[in-house]
Amino acid sequence: VLATDEDGAYGIRATDREISLGRADAYKIIAVYDSESTSSDATVPSMTLTSITGTFERGEKIVGGTTNAKGRILSTTSPLSYSLNGTFGVSDFGVGETITGQSSGATATVGTLTAGSKIVTQNFELDTGQRDNVYDIARIVRKPSGVVPSGRLLVVFDFFSHGAGEFFSV
Repeated sequence: VLATDEDGAYGIRATDREISLGRADAYKIIAVYDSESTSSDATVPSMTLTSITGTFERGEKIVGGTTNAKGRILSTTSPLSYSLNGTFGVSDFGVGETITGQSSGATATVGTLTAGSKIVTQNFELDTGQRDNVYDIARIVRKPSGVVPSGRLLVVFDFFSHGAGEFFSV
């Protein structure tokens, strides 16, 4: 999500109250990150892994053995990028800690950690866009008490995917 937009298009700027996710079928916000800079993109945290046993899967939930931190794997290439489950103040994984994939059972030791941008998930709510009479694009809506972001946003969310030829009925 852009920090600013000179042509004034509503719904794509981080400062807008409603921000389009650009797709239907969103059902859960995992995290919203604020870069706190108008000139750089927001990033998710990442980690290098050692002593890997098994194969981690993209989208899999991971748990730290020492910190009990919980996250979701976003990419399995090294360094592994992930999103923490929770909002501001949530525990992060620790160097030397063993992480375990909840569905694959894979394990690994955390080597180095690279912090991501500021977590601002608590400032937003998901609007799926689904109504009784319309199937619209999903968006996040800043809560009335939510702080206006100061940089670019990165939104991590779950959505349903489907192929051509599938039937929808209400």
